[in-house]
Amino acid sequence: MADGYLPGDGGYMCSPTEPYFIFPLLRDHCTSPYLDDVDIEAQRPHGDSKPSCTDETSPLLENPASSQQKVSKRFDFGLGKFLVLWQFFGGGCFGYETAQIQDIEEIERKYEAQSRELDGLRRERDSFKQSLKQERKICEQKLESLRAKHKKIINQKEEEWSKSMETASSRLQDEISKVEAIPFQLQVIKSKMKAISSQLQDEKSKVKAISSQLKDEKFKVEEISSQLQDEKAKVAELQKHIEKNEKIVTKAHETHVSSLSKSVSRPFTDDMIKDELKCFYENYLLPWCGDLSSMEVDEPEKAKERLQSMGIINNCKSYMNEPANLQFSMDLPDGKSPMVLLQAVFSQTLCNTFLRDAYFLADGMEISKVPGQDHADSRRWLKEVEDMLCKVDKSFGVDWRIQTVESLEKATPFNLHLVENKAKNFVQDFHFLLKEVDDQALKDLSQLFLDFGNLALKFWKMRTIIKIHGLSRFAEQRFDAESPFIEADIVGSPDARRRRQGRYVGVVVRPLIVSEPLGQDGGASEEVVWLKAAGWVSDFEDLVDTSVQPVIDDGEDDGDSDDDDCGDDDDVMRMMTMMMTMTL
Repeated sequence: MADGYLPGDGGYMCSPTEPYFIFPLLRDHCTSPYLDDVDIEAQRPHGDSKPSCTDETSPLLENPASSQQKVSKRFDFGLGKFLVLWQFFGGGCFGYETAQIQDIEEIERKYEAQSRELDGLRRERDSFKQSLKQERKICEQKLESLRAKHKKIINQKEEEWSKSMETASSRLQDEISKVEAIPFQLQVIKSKMKAISSQLQDEKSKVKAISSQLKDEKFKVEEISSQLQDEKAKVAELQKHIEKNEKIVTKAHETHVSSLSKSVSRPFTDDMIKDELKCFYENYLLPWCGDLSSMEVDEPEKAKERLQSMGIINNCKSYMNEPANLQFSMDLPDGKSPMVLLQAVFSQTLCNTFLRDAYFLADGMEISKVPGQDHADSRRWLKEVEDMLCKVDKSFGVDWRIQTVESLEKATPFNLHLVENKAKNFVQDFHFLLKEVDDQALKDLSQLFLDFGNLALKFWKMRTIIKIHGLSRFAEQRFDAESPFIEADIVGSPDARRRRQGRYVGVVVRPLIVSEPLGQDGGASEEVVWLKAAGWVSDFEDLVDTSVQPVIDDGEDDGDSDDDDCGDDDDVMRMMTMMMTMTL
């Protein structure tokens, strides 16, 4: 076919023999449906053609309906021409192009569906924008409400803060006045701190010295501990020998007691009594206390209060005003505190039991078994009878006492059985000063009670008035080493003796026992000291700036006086009648 022009567009059409002659025409009159944002007319080569979009926004997004209509119309125009040409040439050589056209139509349908979906999304977007505007309005309203509340709270807080500032200002003024007074107080504190610092240095030096001593003592304790183990083994062996020799010792003691009872008939001089008492305290009482005293006092404060109430530890006002190092301490080194206190309570117990009066044998009389009758009452009655008789005539009272004691000896023999309970009670009462007391130690204690009781019986059968003086006599008096009535519990070095001079007695370890023998005329002679009192007096370095007041014994304490006012004759007769009744 010859070359020619197709009607309608004035374009040039190539020979139909060329297989792709139609493509220039399609290029000019057909626009690809994939180019949604490109105008079909804009693809034609016109000189005055301009871009269809002036900005980056797609024309389909601005007005998708108009764009779709424009594309559809132009596409239909080009397709009509294409069909005319296809009919002109017989329609046999465009199978491939026909398939493409069908694909294009399918794409166009998909495009329309997507456009409808896009319209739905735009409507949802508009609805969402509207809801966002409403939410924003609500949030703004809430924000305004919160701002109003916040402003109100701020105003309240400002008022409270203003009030608190006023209060704080007044307090600050007070604190400023206090702070202004602080410099003066600081000066006082600094002076005190300097004094304390100097004392602290002294104490540190003392602590260092004590620490070195403590190390030495620990070393000694270790050595003693090893020696103690050896001694324990020896004690176990000696215990066996003691058990074997127990019978021999018992017989020897019975022989000694019998010899003492026989010696009553012989003259018993004051010197002999002094030797007997000194021997008892030094050879029997002191060793037992040394073996059985504990290393420390159990519950020291409670024990101290009890011993002060008993008159063992001095608690008079003048003594308590002394420095602490001059007073008796419950924790003296080397277990000395329980040792001193045990001697004191043991001595006081023995004297109260056997030397308070002559009628301790009445404790074992059958009269104590009478209902409603206590053995202490019988002993008290006998003492009252003696006192009444002595008020009338001392000689008569003493003679009656001697006869009564001899009668009690016959009625109630004094033996170990009568003192066993007293020994047990002593252990129970003063357990805080003792180690564990075994059967042998308890037996030895009972024997000490028995020996002292036998001595007391000998004393009470003498024509003399016996008096004992404890702490009540020496509490207010300062210690005098030259006193004939009291001595230190331990001798010590000359410096220690010098330091004790003029200090108060803290504990009377051993009481004063004196005798007032009756003369031929029945009157009492000058008193004789049978046993000097022994007192614990501090020997620390600190000196007491007080003048020495020697012990003066012209008077007697209230508890030791025997010269009370005489009763009337009726009382004397009543007591004598009672005495006669008891004797019968």
